[in-house]
Amino acid sequence: MLKFLFKIATWLALHIFYILPVKENQIFFRAFHGKKYDCNPKYLFLYMLKKYGDSYTYIWELGDAGQVINGASSVRRLSIKSFMAMMTSKYIVTNNDFMWWIPLRRSQVMLETWHGGGAYKRVGLYEKWSRLMLLDQKWNARQVTYYISSSRKFTEVQAPSKWVPEEKFINTGMPRNEVFFYPEKVTQLREKVFAHFGLRADSDIKIVLYAPTYRGLTGYKGSGKDIKITPDYKALLEALGQKYGGRWVLFFRSHYFDSSLTEQLPDSVVDATKYEDMQELLCAADVLVTDFSSSIWDFGLTKKPCFLFASDLQQYIADRGFYTDPFTWPFPMAQNDGELSRNILSFDETTYKKAVQKHLTDFGSYENKDACAKVCQAIGITG
Repeated sequence: MLKFLFKIATWLALHIFYILPVKENQIFFRAFHGKKYDCNPKYLFLYMLKKYGDSYTYIWELGDAGQVINGASSVRRLSIKSFMAMMTSKYIVTNNDFMWWIPLRRSQVMLETWHGGGAYKRVGLYEKWSRLMLLDQKWNARQVTYYISSSRKFTEVQAPSKWVPEEKFINTGMPRNEVFFYPEKVTQLREKVFAHFGLRADSDIKIVLYAPTYRGLTGYKGSGKDIKITPDYKALLEALGQKYGGRWVLFFRSHYFDSSLTEQLPDSVVDATKYEDMQELLCAADVLVTDFSSSIWDFGLTKKPCFLFASDLQQYIADRGFYTDPFTWPFPMAQNDGELSRNILSFDETTYKKAVQKHLTDFGSYENKDACAKVCQAIGITG
């Protein structure tokens, strides 16, 4: 309640910036609550910078305002300078709910890119939040001018979940997924990741990326719940080696909300949590192992093998639930290490690729190679 009252006071105080005009050529970027240079806002920014150059002024909100981003200036997260930049930018681009207590003006355009595609774990209205938190979310929705959609199914479930009218959704696909439609870019980014971690891209080394989603406290240290959510890394690598040959290296990437699992990593596992770009890791990975993360949607576009490991599946269903039955997804589901190994060893690539394509078609995928251009056109950004 105190936080809610503080937000109301902030909303009132920030009206002082109404004395400043909205700058028609200024674009403000904010990813993961202003903490990172990443995701759809990053890919949109890079496209705009290349396409429009200095026709626009680009401002990034970051946890580290000293971070250098070529072509843009940065402001410290939730600082006076960041508030002023938000209140005077014609366009605001974010991938999380934009705060209702920033009193935007009617002439401003707020683009919600979101940070996941498909229709998997439930969000917003369906999460077990307090009434004040739900009200907070509902008021955030009022800020939306445009909302990027990755698929027809995404719009169907996200609109009511986030209190956003369907007519505000634009069927452009996600900017960050453009890369998967350009094989040469995928190869370049794979080489970049290999070089970053000191690996030779022309060797027989193969990468399996394990990237679990956020669960709150479920299965984490101090949760009071005895749930093992990480696979047996040794058994996983043995199964992959037996199935595909080569030398396998396991990369681990924690959800940005939680880093506790990195404390449990053995020395043989590469901690890729701090690597700035998940899409680049997906380009480098030969296999993805995850649970309910929407990265399965992105990785599905590559048609590379993806396996689900969710020993806490029933607990997660009870705590949060899904929009669609996880056993109907094309990615083989395992609830224990034995099942995961068997799914890998019995994996049939031809059947899998057909199932993934059907999944994308059934969901009505909008993903394409020109998402950035389509987004700019939809929201009115031109040269």
